[in-house]
Amino acid sequence: MSLFFRRAYSSASATSIASQFLSKSQSLPPHTQTQILDANQLQRFSATLSRSELARALPENGTPLPACYHLAYFTPSQLEAELGRDGTDRTFNPPRPFTRRMWAGGELEWIVGNRLEVGQTVTETTRLVSAVGKKTRAGEEMVGVGVKKRFEIEHGVALVDKR
Repeated sequence: MSLFFRRAYSSASATSIASQFLSKSQSLPPHTQTQILDANQLQRFSATLSRSELARALPENGTPLPACYHLAYFTPSQLEAELGRDGTDRTFNPPRPFTRRMWAGGELEWIVGNRLEVGQTVTETTRLVSAVGKKTRAGEEMVGVGVKKRFEIEHGVALVDKR
């Protein structure tokens, strides 16, 4: 889940904006991207994290991706002007005034027998699953947005990432 805080005063409540955003977004198709899990990206990400066993040589096709390394793939493909100020995809961001973004947690489910590996073609499908108006402890309004990402390979879903 991501939380979006307002930057400036607005007469519309977080609850009404969240409801309108959810209603409008659910009529849109899910956001889908397909990518080959390439060895170069795995090697560079491993070097960044000082994982020498994967960083020293280019991993071969079939090398399993370590847990959470899917985050190094499926980067935004929009033009820079269409991205958020922090460089993220805004497809599932609520409208103004809720423009400040914060990561609020998530959950990963790996499907036994279907692992992500170097050389695979993987399709990521992202759906909006919730948008809820909330208040901080200080009384400020915010919108909590939940998305579900499914990573599918040739043999079915390999990973479900709920944020």
